[in-house]
Amino acid sequence: MRSKAKLLTTAMFVAMFLVVPALAVLLQSDAEVIESMPDGEGKAMVTSVCTTCHTIGTVLSNRGNAEEWEQKVNEMIARGAQIFPDEMESIVGYLASNYGSRQVASAATSSSSGQQTFQDKCFQCHGDTMWRDLKQDRRAWEGTLFRMVGRGALWTEEEIGQMADYLAGAYGPE
Repeated sequence: MRSKAKLLTTAMFVAMFLVVPALAVLLQSDAEVIESMPDGEGKAMVTSVCTTCHTIGTVLSNRGNAEEWEQKVNEMIARGAQIFPDEMESIVGYLASNYGSRQVASAATSSSSGQQTFQDKCFQCHGDTMWRDLKQDRRAWEGTLFRMVGRGALWTEEEIGQMADYLAGAYGPE
């Protein structure tokens, strides 16, 4: 009987000191992502309506033109999302303006391509403020990015190279 009580106490300890802080980090990450989103009509609607079912990172990891976003929102309505027509217009307009088609990025130059890849990949989990103070050289950025692969990021070596080039230029040592 004592061993069950000890096991329960240990489980509660683990939950209180490991699980709860981990959940707090996940919630903070969502807040950082929301803070980094461009201001504009529809932002509040996206952050309130879409996050009823999804994390904001999940929503923003998608890309599309107005037609594609409208189709995605209609799919969500078919699944039970409570979105009114005027809300849909605002949501689709905001997402299409700020999270448009990925094809645009492929026509960009190498530097802006690295920036676009960085935004597409890293903003799925992190907010805009996560890396600003690091000031690392290219090699250190590359190491950081490869560590993210170890944590589940699905990136190619080419994408890592593009992102490391961009980060070293934009957030390199002073």
